[in-house]
Amino acid sequence: MAIPIGIRRLSALRRAGSDIAELMAEPEPSALLHKICAFANDIRNAGGGYIVLGAEPGPETHDIRISGIAPDSADAMLRMVSEISRLIIPFYEPKAETMIHEGKCIIVLRCKGGRGRPYTAPEDADAPESGRRFYIMNQGRSMPAAPHDEKRLWILSLDSPYDERPCIAAAPSDLDEEFIRDCLRRSGSPLACSSGEKTLRELSDDLDLLEGLPGEERPRNAAILLFGKDPQKYFPQAVIRLISVTDPKGGRITERTFSGTLPCQIRSALAHIRNALTEMVIKHSDRAEAERIWNFPYRAAEEILSFAVCFRSYEAAEPVDVRISGTEIRIRFPAGPAADSADGEAGGSLTGNIPENRRIPELMRELGFDAAWKSGFPGAAAALRHNGSPPLRIMTDTGRSSLTVIITVHRKFITEAIKRDARYQERILSALGSGSLQLTEISAAMGYLGITKKLSDTVGTMVLGDLLVQFTGPQGRLLYRKT
Repeated sequence: MAIPIGIRRLSALRRAGSDIAELMAEPEPSALLHKICAFANDIRNAGGGYIVLGAEPGPETHDIRISGIAPDSADAMLRMVSEISRLIIPFYEPKAETMIHEGKCIIVLRCKGGRGRPYTAPEDADAPESGRRFYIMNQGRSMPAAPHDEKRLWILSLDSPYDERPCIAAAPSDLDEEFIRDCLRRSGSPLACSSGEKTLRELSDDLDLLEGLPGEERPRNAAILLFGKDPQKYFPQAVIRLISVTDPKGGRITERTFSGTLPCQIRSALAHIRNALTEMVIKHSDRAEAERIWNFPYRAAEEILSFAVCFRSYEAAEPVDVRISGTEIRIRFPAGPAADSADGEAGGSLTGNIPENRRIPELMRELGFDAAWKSGFPGAAAALRHNGSPPLRIMTDTGRSSLTVIITVHRKFITEAIKRDARYQERILSALGSGSLQLTEISAAMGYLGITKKLSDTVGTMVLGDLLVQFTGPQGRLLYRKT
């Protein structure tokens, strides 16, 4: 099976800040063994990574400079890779391919996250009887796992990511063969040249899209979601639902649902979000340059939505919800952080967050989909800082089963009307306290004699905005409580 990613794509991923590609000009056996073992353990569920032998970092931090391997020593290096891989327990062997790039010979090792993890390797490849350690990737370096990392590896080993499991109800014919070929061509994959000569079965083997015995193969869940002819046939809630509230009083609410393959959903939803963005140009008397700010920076929304679609739980029967109002963009998806993460602001990535999926982001990376290039929370936080916007706000539910990320509008776009509406919503929340009330009880707690249209409209808007939960209580009473 060929490796579906080329050296140019790896170079582009490194420039985008990804640490899935390791470079070794003259590999030392122990260091190479530890890198292979670390990628196999795949503690971040990122899908493993690549090791390029015969390459080193270029002048720029993330560039790749090809030093090359002597053609007559390539076979010996492949034998060395095979020999040291056998030192890993349980058995693990990376996929290796010799390539010619810029007229020089290199070897690319594809080290997928292994299904037999956690893996151990000896500290010294030349002394297999030396102490064995678990190795993990951390900040682009392979290192022995700390005790808490070892515990996490054992937890990860208990269950395979949902997107890697077979979709039992589907068949290989449910995959869109032409869409797969088009993705290979557009990404510049090495498989593109031969894709026209290959059958769907051979293409699926190269991309590891199928699971099962010959004649009984089933597409993986990731394959259906990314390349299926009708993904919603098997995953009806794998959609993006976008609600736009253009009137704070709830008078103008539009709702759209984006379906199809995951890349198509992301593109369509982002195009709709872009229409809600407004730029303000502020001229200053003391300098020639004008100040340009956005109500919501597009990159922040792009980063969070891409992260949500790639890493949400597809076992949950819920869509990715995007709610846009004049004061915030709220993105909610069914994939909560680990229990040690807390609500609040996020200036970087969530500590303890274990992504739900491994194969979806891996395939999107290999085939050049824009969403796979996003860094998620760090990229969104950087975009907000650059725009002068408030930091991200992150909330989870009590059971940590979902994650809500809030992008707050820039303060210069907050009008007096928006401030009045915000104060009115605060009064409603204060009236509710920690209890559950009917609309008439909320009205009485606020000092009204009856239910006003403004109160009714505002409560409805707050339910749509996930600030309130509406539910049916005893005796069929319609109640409201804080989210």
